[in-house]
Amino acid sequence: SLRMSFEDFLRLSRDDRANGYYLQTPLFALHPSLGAEGPAEVASPRLKKELDASMASELWRQLSSALGGATWFRSQLFVGPVGTLGTAHYDQYDNVFLQVQGRKRILLFDPCSGCRGLRPF
Repeated sequence: SLRMSFEDFLRLSRDDRANGYYLQTPLFALHPSLGAEGPAEVASPRLKKELDASMASELWRQLSSALGGATWFRSQLFVGPVGTLGTAHYDQYDNVFLQVQGRKRILLFDPCSGCRGLRPF
């Protein structure tokens, strides 16, 4: 794994067109065994302050209620170039997907079907 600032990642992504850069980084995480009572791991103090304010908002209370009061365990940021292809995988946590720019095609499999329908390339 390569460690670099987000600014450096953006600069490389913009300036080095010969290579495709992909970013996957955690923004927020709670340890599943500790739940909401455990300490949160947050990427930066500034982000923690903004998340704390957002989590105290009426919008978050309404969203949390609509989701049955579920605990938010993890938030990750993924940034990739056009044509980025992800492999079939199982996410350990429920997801909310937000596409900021461009388009993404997602193929979902019925979890009750097991591996039926999954074919090697």
